[in-house]
Amino acid sequence: MADTRRQAQKVIADAQAEAQQIASQQMAAAQQEAQVQREQAQQELDQQKQVAMQSLEQQVDALSRQILEKLLGTQAVG
Repeated sequence: MADTRRQAQKVIADAQAEAQQIASQQMAAAQQEAQVQREQAQQELDQQKQVAMQSLEQQVDALSRQILEKLLGTQAVG
């Protein structure tokens, strides 16, 4: 009877250890996936920021030309 009880306790302990290991692996995988998604999101934001800055620079250039044309006349800005 005691032998059966020890065997049952060992089976339970082994199952708990395996469950803990699986949970730890799944947690690590989830954390890694979250990190990958954060990095991808940051890259996308950086790209969008770069596009926005280029667009802004073009708008500033166009407005600067328009201001010069109004101040100096169309023929002076060439």
